[in-house]
Amino acid sequence: MINNINNNSYNKDTYSKLDVKPIDVTLHTENDLLPEANIKDSPKEEQGKLNKVQSEEVPSFLKKIKEEMQDAELIAIKMVKGEKITREELRLINTRYPDIKKTAEQSIKEYTDLKEVLKNCNTEEEMQQVISSAIKNIKSMLSRGSISDIQAKIKISAVEEALKSSKKFQSELKKAEVIAIKIVKGSKPTADELRFINEKYPDIKSVAEKVESEQIYLKEELKGCKTDNERQKLISNAIRDVEDKSKAGLISKTEAKIKMSAMEEVIKLSKNIKKEEHRSDLIATKILKGDKLTKNELRFINEKYPDIKKIAQKSIDHYRDLREEIINCKTSKDRQQVLSNVIEDLEYKFKKGIVSQSELKIAMIIIEELKKDDERINNNQKDPKLILNPYAYLNSGSFLEKLIAIVIILVAVNIFLRFL
Repeated sequence: MINNINNNSYNKDTYSKLDVKPIDVTLHTENDLLPEANIKDSPKEEQGKLNKVQSEEVPSFLKKIKEEMQDAELIAIKMVKGEKITREELRLINTRYPDIKKTAEQSIKEYTDLKEVLKNCNTEEEMQQVISSAIKNIKSMLSRGSISDIQAKIKISAVEEALKSSKKFQSELKKAEVIAIKIVKGSKPTADELRFINEKYPDIKSVAEKVESEQIYLKEELKGCKTDNERQKLISNAIRDVEDKSKAGLISKTEAKIKMSAMEEVIKLSKNIKKEEHRSDLIATKILKGDKLTKNELRFINEKYPDIKKIAQKSIDHYRDLREEIINCKTSKDRQQVLSNVIEDLEYKFKKGIVSQSELKIAMIIIEELKKDDERINNNQKDPKLILNPYAYLNSGSFLEKLIAIVIILVAVNIFLRFL
């Protein structure tokens, strides 16, 4: 970044190409207007008058020149800063000090180039390094006599103005980025913020609106993922895409920031989905084990996973025959093989999208209970009974019978809650 300053005239002796020399004031006294004469031969009275004129007029003339040069310097600095100059000021610098005007015009060009370099700085430290390098080169030209004191002051004022302009630009850019991120995150900008970004940074607002649409699409993709691993892979690919485009210069630093803020919202959604799935797993386990659900749990299931009771009933019907098959197996090895085949079939159907994640989880809970049946059979329990926590009025029975009873009770409780 700092090397970019080499392309700027602050790092070169630009004035070696100009017809500008350190300003040299040649004094013209009234002696220049007198005919050639030998002053020594003049009468003492005339010589006294001349000495008096010189002693009074020359200092006044020098003072006037000095004031004019100071005025010309101030006019040049006003030009560099973009301030309006009067007709009288323009006439003075055009007619009396065109070399100073030329310095001002050259400094304006250098100031414009320097602003662009500063805009590309990533940190405050980089900006300070660029400014220090520019000032150092100006001082070097001054010490070599390539430019005058006045020229150096004009060039320094251009550097200071570039730094001031750059800081203002960075401040406004950050403000625009904050507003854009608010749009992406779903926070409503104020009327003043909208006016600011519409007037000064409409391109950044367009980026924010584009990223907002991309975020909505990505969230829908996220909801369609079957597992947390799929969601994490989707998010990782999206983040990598932003990083790669930013490194390649395909998107600006500002657009990259806005896109990454959108990714934060997507990650937040992923965490919420994972949290809800974990809660649904716990509730599903309670359903299958016959534990009583709270009102909040029932409300959560009805709102987020209304099909979970249907899935539970479907799973009960499906695995009734499987349990009988396992019980009738002669050896533990046969029972394990039956369960392994069922699990492989489930995994295959899940990958193909034939069964949902909820169906898979409920099926695996039942299979775990069937494994416990196998353990009890190995312990010579011919008619294994699952130790559940059913409601107090449920009679002990087979696992599948309890599940059917629990589902019926849940439906009744759900109907009752709807009339509360």
